[in-house]
Amino acid sequence: MSMYILPWDDDILAAQPNITEYRLNFSAHTDMFWKKKNTNGWALPWVTGHKYKISWGTTGIDFEKMTLTLSERWEETDKNIILVHNFTDVREDYIVKAGGQKRLNASLPAPVSITDNFLPGDWYFNNDTEYFYLGINGKNSSDLYSSFSLQLEGVRCVDSCFEIVLDAINDTNVTSGTAMLWSDPASWPSGAVPVEGEDVHIEPGWNMTMDLLETPVFGYVEINGLLTFSNDSAHNFRAKIITIRAGELHVGSAEYPYLNQTNITLHGAKEDEAKAFDNDIAAVNKFLANINKLELHGKPRTKAVTRLHAPAKKGATEITVETGLDLVAGDRIALAATSFDALASDQAFVVTYDNTTGVVTLDSALNHYHWGDANSTSEKYNGWDIRGEVLILSRNIKIIGEDIESWGAQVITGDTLDVNINTGAVNIRSGSTIMHNVEVYNAS
Repeated sequence: MSMYILPWDDDILAAQPNITEYRLNFSAHTDMFWKKKNTNGWALPWVTGHKYKISWGTTGIDFEKMTLTLSERWEETDKNIILVHNFTDVREDYIVKAGGQKRLNASLPAPVSITDNFLPGDWYFNNDTEYFYLGINGKNSSDLYSSFSLQLEGVRCVDSCFEIVLDAINDTNVTSGTAMLWSDPASWPSGAVPVEGEDVHIEPGWNMTMDLLETPVFGYVEINGLLTFSNDSAHNFRAKIITIRAGELHVGSAEYPYLNQTNITLHGAKEDEAKAFDNDIAAVNKFLANINKLELHGKPRTKAVTRLHAPAKKGATEITVETGLDLVAGDRIALAATSFDALASDQAFVVTYDNTTGVVTLDSALNHYHWGDANSTSEKYNGWDIRGEVLILSRNIKIIGEDIESWGAQVITGDTLDVNINTGAVNIRSGSTIMHNVEVYNAS
């Protein structure tokens, strides 16, 4: 991986008609490759008296931890260097140590000038502009730089990554409270049902039932109580970020699967604000994160995989499969490759399905040929049925990433240390996710 260096002096930036285009123009950068021998990093000379924009990789990777070892050749009279890094991950703070001594934020004056009077390791960052500035020079360098280093660490969350503080009685998820309906204004402390763009908190002890057909797009939803989707109706639960923290989210159960149609739709664009829920996981947006309990039990399909009962030619809009399936209009299917080209698969949506003939009409033509036959080949090929597989992908519970800018959603199950910033108490939270007959679309 290369380290990219871009001149960042004030006069250079002032001459640019578009600073963003200049920053993304990698032909204007100097790239330095990783040195695996001796230094195990990047070793390079710098011209003093200048600012430099530094980044890693063409996508601009943020550093988690980094050490800068300074040369013993620095002198008190040398001019300053300022390194600038624009970060894209969430950074609530940085830890910067110079020669083992911690430097505080804003020890480097702002706005940052190359002629400022500062010590090596003085720094400044601003979460609004998402720029980090680090000052380097030769001051106080006597007998120091042979072992002197600047240690940098990006911190996503200083204490807890969660905005809502839980007290000691809420460390366990008490969900035996009185049943509450989402649509009932009396269920909410504000006396009003949450509206578009609002952040929502399902509080510990709550037993909330989702009874809306479609919600507005909420901002951040944090679940610390019990949220259950009513089985009596369809739902489209929409939000930018959903975190199941000390609570639980249930749609259906193993004994009583959910039978209607529910979508959990995650909204947002690539450049929307990201959020961290753990210091060890890169901050993202448009996600469902579970660090406690998520159970989704959808309606079982008659089959998840069937076989082609006749060859399907390239350009065809009809295929033949077995009869007796529960295929309906709008179901998404996939045809696996049957040739030597492993990528020769197809996807389409069902328009009609004839339950007496097995003929499926598709909404689009096939891009590849797929072999099929009315009879299995297992007797000919030692148990192998080589007819083309047809995968039935649609389920009545869907987790969907809004289709915008080709930017999908993420579904995350993990463990985290949850710190109560009032008491300092640490709670270990471990996520458990069970999904049966659930479709995940435009998400990973």
